[in-house]
Amino acid sequence: IEVLATLIEKYESREHPTPEVAPAEMLAKLLKTKGVKSADVAKATGIPTATLSNVLAGRRGISKQNAFKLGEYFGLSPIVFLGGQSARETAVS
Repeated sequence: IEVLATLIEKYESREHPTPEVAPAEMLAKLLKTKGVKSADVAKATGIPTATLSNVLAGRRGISKQNAFKLGEYFGLSPIVFLGGQSARETAVS
């Protein structure tokens, strides 16, 4: 089963690659999809509203700590918010 899963994963990544989405763009889409404002996310995660505003405006990136908070809030892997860092890099840091 593991070999079959690996082959399927390789096929899908080759034939149907997942497009890279910038963390700020992903955050904006998630806010819209969930129907919440950055102030709501700030209150729920403890991330300052100004930080989220700066991320959405492209003036700053998302720290690893905030990526974990956002991942927990949206029910996603924090890697989504780290702009292409691998799971290994995230775990090591």
